[in-house]
Amino acid sequence: MMEPQTTPRLERFVDDTITAQHMADASRLFSQHYGVWGPLATRPNPSARPGKRVEMSPSKLHRECCADLGQRETQATDVHNEYVRAVVVVAGEGEGEGEVEGEGEAGGQKEEIIGHVLATRWVDTTIGASSGGRRVCWITQVVVHTAWRKRGVATALLRLVNSSTPPAATPTIYAVLTSHAATLRACCRAFKDNAPLHEDGALDLGFIAALARPVVRGAPVKYVREAELRGRLFRHHDGKAVRSMAVGWMRGMREELRQGEVRERGGGGDEGIGGGAVASAYTGFYVDHGEPDEAVAVAKRESGGVWKLGELGEGCEYLALMVGSEKS
Repeated sequence: MMEPQTTPRLERFVDDTITAQHMADASRLFSQHYGVWGPLATRPNPSARPGKRVEMSPSKLHRECCADLGQRETQATDVHNEYVRAVVVVAGEGEGEGEVEGEGEAGGQKEEIIGHVLATRWVDTTIGASSGGRRVCWITQVVVHTAWRKRGVATALLRLVNSSTPPAATPTIYAVLTSHAATLRACCRAFKDNAPLHEDGALDLGFIAALARPVVRGAPVKYVREAELRGRLFRHHDGKAVRSMAVGWMRGMREELRQGEVRERGGGGDEGIGGGAVASAYTGFYVDHGEPDEAVAVAKRESGGVWKLGELGEGCEYLALMVGSEKS
């Protein structure tokens, strides 16, 4: 196992500077350190092996997590892909995981990749049309080497994404689909001035209810655009201007959320996908929920029993949107 030995060096690549080797490196890190297939994974994917590591080839990773810069399927404009990685110097014994191309061993040391973030930025012309549209940055993947977790690597990578955001009249909407609470908490730390997930400004459920549907449907990344929104937050908000509705709805739900109660009240089509879902989306990604459930338990312990986004159904991922602070 890799032993952490140094402060990671962060590197950022955009669009055409993202190479095939970068995708190969990202694929290797993902396949070795992301997660394992859940017991129902064979339903949509007969080749999946429950309990075995989820693997993704470089070509599939690029296809799933990066936008086609020439796509015409949505009204998204000014589309950009971004790859940010963390590199460390380690002892150079044998072939390592994610070794940086061109950085050979020197003095018994070599460089290895221990974390990455993939993101896609665009301007959504259906939101804030009077001002030319609203900028969106979707975090499509966050992976950290198991030996480097709980050391702030994901947060540092996401802060680099945040600090690279160009200034604009309105703040960028940051969004993520993930099964892992640790990823959500890193996003909150990076994009919301270190606000913990359970505090009132860290995740505004009214904001998510109001904008999740148009942002998801306008995404130039296919798996995001095709995700099916699930949970009580979206039940009564199909295709409407719902900001004011969401505020009123939240008032009646606030005490229940503070107590961590997110049980389904019946109806609405969430049965079988997570009766206690609040803000999630079905993506057909049947990853095992053991580690993610442990991360939610940790978040609850650190926040007085509160977890705002509810339960996670099989094949689903938590969905969160937040307005970035845009501070480095």
